[in-house]
Amino acid sequence: MTFMDLSFFIFFPAAALVYYMVPARWQNGALLGASWLFYAFSTPQWLPLLIAGSAAVWAIGRALGRARGGARKGWLAAGAAVTLGLLAGLRATAALAAGRAFTLALPLGLSFFTLQALGYLIDVYRGKYAAEQSFVKLALFVGYFGCVSSGPIERGGHILPQLRAKRTFSADTAAHGLLYAAFGYLYKVAAADLLAVYADAVFADVQAYTGLALTAAALCYGFQLYFDFAGYSLMAQGYSELLGIHVNKNFDTPYFSRSVKEFWGRWHMSLSSWLRDYVYIPLGGNRKGPARKAVNLLATFAVSGLWHGTGLTYLAWGLLHGAYQIIENLVPRRRAPGESRAADIAHWLVTFLLVQIAWVFFRAASLQDALYLLTAQFRDISLAGLWSAVFAAYNARFQTALLVYAALAFTALACCLCIGCDCWRRFRAPGGDLAAAALGLPPVRRWALYYVLAGMVFAGYLLNNGYFATAANTLYQNF
Repeated sequence: MTFMDLSFFIFFPAAALVYYMVPARWQNGALLGASWLFYAFSTPQWLPLLIAGSAAVWAIGRALGRARGGARKGWLAAGAAVTLGLLAGLRATAALAAGRAFTLALPLGLSFFTLQALGYLIDVYRGKYAAEQSFVKLALFVGYFGCVSSGPIERGGHILPQLRAKRTFSADTAAHGLLYAAFGYLYKVAAADLLAVYADAVFADVQAYTGLALTAAALCYGFQLYFDFAGYSLMAQGYSELLGIHVNKNFDTPYFSRSVKEFWGRWHMSLSSWLRDYVYIPLGGNRKGPARKAVNLLATFAVSGLWHGTGLTYLAWGLLHGAYQIIENLVPRRRAPGESRAADIAHWLVTFLLVQIAWVFFRAASLQDALYLLTAQFRDISLAGLWSAVFAAYNARFQTALLVYAALAFTALACCLCIGCDCWRRFRAPGGDLAAAALGLPPVRRWALYYVLAGMVFAGYLLNNGYFATAANTLYQNF
């Protein structure tokens, strides 16, 4: 199950109703049951593993909290072995299965569970907070359905105190949450899923294309990935608010960044902060000189790449981002007094292009395909060739010219609306709170926005033929 499945629109109201109707002391149990049911709908064969993994983290955390002296390091090592061993073992098994021409479906959100559980154990080891004594609360923290499939990666110090408090329904909070979810569906359903039609077609056989067709595919994927993951994160925020739980913001208009360092402060913020706190700083951060800082950056981004997948393309993507930041550190940008806005635009454009180049490695099936795309896009440049490739990709999905033109026009409109929302969020919404800004509009404009959001999402569902018949996965659900 995902937030886009028809079954979710039955599951969530029923789960929320039970959650708010039971006595406060049973709320966590009800929500844990709902989370496990959500998981069972997606990968039922792995539900026992989620429960066993949660129990192991809970038991090791309690033992770690009681231990003294050198025994504490032993328990932390055991926790790391369980969490990282599970991730590495299942990833290796899946890779072996692929090599033997059959597919092994990995547990839903395995990577997110791993980092969240490992971060909890490290925090307990560091004494940031006491080990959670309640299995229900700990299992809910690592298996909460709002975050278990695609994040954000939460910290025990943020979520566990909320699980110890009573949550009551608030109409104002619910309205705010529903708007966040609606914006998330706009990003995901109206924009990301239709951009994927072209991106998937080209990346499935990269070497069949040249010129602008390849450039357009790279850009489509860059925006598809952003709209997909940012949209899911907005839904996670929104549905969590409806349950009285606050999860952290995961994206903050990253494509407006003026440096790669700033980009990583705005993209997948929960992963960026996790890597900073649990990998980069323990390695020494920037405290041991420029050379060691460069090595630490490369190591941290290598971990990021390998967390996403075992292929060389993911490692190349991570190392490329590490190299970007090392170069930025060698030529620090200082805005001189009176420097024009044109300089800001230039820095933004360079950052955007560097990030899009790196996404090619992230998406390509092999290093050979990635390098081919980055070079062959400058061969046989032709607008006619671009249009032919785009039309063929959408025609394969929609079959008739009229629907192809409608889908292309709708996709362009959806992307413009999503970019407009990001502009509003970045430059006009107080604190970057898009939902609050929308709720503050005059009634006529607010209701017009509601109808636009509803219409765009509904039309997006219609254009994605068979949407409810096939799993409408989010991209990061597969990591």
